[in-house]
Formats: sequence, structure tokens, C-alpha cells
Amino acid sequence: MGKVAAGRNEPCRCGSGLKYKKCCLGKEVAFVNYRGERAVYVRNDLSVIANRLTALLEEIVAGSGSLDIYSGFNLLKEIYRIYDAMHEFFSGAYSCGKGCAHCCCLYVTISRLEADLVKDYVTGSLSKDVQNNLYNNYLARAKEYPQRGYKHKSEEAVARLAKGYFNKKIPCIFLSERGECTVYEARPFSCRALVVTSDPENCKGINRIKRFYPYGDHEYIKKAVLTLSERVFGEDAEARHLPAWFSNGFMTGF
Repeated sequence: MGKVAAGRNEPCRCGSGLKYKKCCLGKEVAFVNYRGERAVYVRNDLSVIANRLTALLEEIVAGSGSLDIYSGFNLLKEIYRIYDAMHEFFSGAYSCGKGCAHCCCLYVTISRLEADLVKDYVTGSLSKDVQNNLYNNYLARAKEYPQRGYKHKSEEAVARLAKGYFNKKIPCIFLSERGECTVYEARPFSCRALVVTSDPENCKGINRIKRFYPYGDHEYIKKAVLTLSERVFGEDAEARHLPAWFSNGFMTGF
């Protein structure tokens, strides 16, 4: 027989000294990180936010008709806001932190709408000097990137490309000298989803890493983001390597 849960007024079996109803009742463990810490959450609280995100994604995917860019921006920001709220349940047990920039050398693809939101943030929030420095980052590494018009022919081809790219350790053009993201508030979904629970040393590429996604259907979010971009830009909305969208600087348009 399985273990019988403690009674509501009995001492909680986690050892906290509190009654079960005041401690772990209704809570679940999402994962145990590399330090042995448990990411504990209340299922009902998380479900409320997850259901909000699901409803928004379904509305976007099932929708028809074109959208202007600012409506697209607002819906994209709402996806980000809700997804970030889900991360808050577990962020204390993540391995990631400021200056830990190993994932900022990964091959990341983003849609045009995400790229234009980054451009809007750069031109609206960062100084001209910072903008020039960021573009110089692009120019300095341009020869190491896949060609601007590179087409992803298959998932296997992308996987091979991504592995070789990571081994080159080419930093993202938006990474500061201190290892911080200069466009953190507007960073695309692929970057927001890059959180790990394993030892940060593993992120250097020596050992396997353990990723965690707070929303079960990670691919559905990616689909909705691309669909949203298509409703704004049509055929020009395809996902491309992140730096490719900034080959002409930070003015909108490509």
C-alpha cells in the first residue's frame, strides 16, 4: 500500500514542525535541484495562471485575420508576462543567475515579431552609445553566423548546426561585458524558457543539463508565438537565427 497522507491537524511529515494543513497540504514538488532543494508549489495557484496562458494561446492560434504590429506586441508581451509569472513559483530553485551566461552562446531562433519587439526596446530604452556597441557586436561576429538567408531544412539539420554553434562559444550580441542581457525585459520566448536545475558547471557543455519548463506544452507556446508573428507579417514571419534579424541595425523592418 502507498503512504497515507497525514491528517490535516497532524504534524507535517516534511519535518517543518507545522501542522499538515499549514504546511504541505495541497503542495507538490516540481523538481529537486542539484543542491537537493525541492521546488514546492501549490497546484491550484499554478493552475490558475496556467489556464490563463492556455486560453490566450488558444485564442491566438484559433484566431484569423491580420493584426497591426502594436496589437501583436501587446499579445506577445501578455504571453511573456503570464509565462514569467509561472516561473516565479520555481525561480528560487533554479540554477540560473546574473552573470551566468553559458546559454547565451546557444543557437536560438526567433520570429520577426519577437525581433521587432527587441528593436523597439533597444531604440526606445537604450542610449545611442549602447545601440552602437550592440551593433558593433553583430559586425564583429557576422562571419561566424550562418548566412542571413539560411533556411532550416529539417530538425536534424538544426540539431547539427546548433551543436557546432555552441561549441564555438559565440556570445549573443546583446550580452554585456558583465555577462548580463541588455534586452532582458524584451528577450524572446526561447531565451525566457532557458532555465536549468542542474549544476551550472554542466552548462559549459561537459555534462548533461536538466531543463525545466513551468508550462507543460512548451512547443504550443512556440507555435502560438509564430502564429502571432504570421498574423502581423504574413510570410515574412518565419523563425530565423536571432542575430540575422539585426544585420541592418535596430530600425524595424528587415
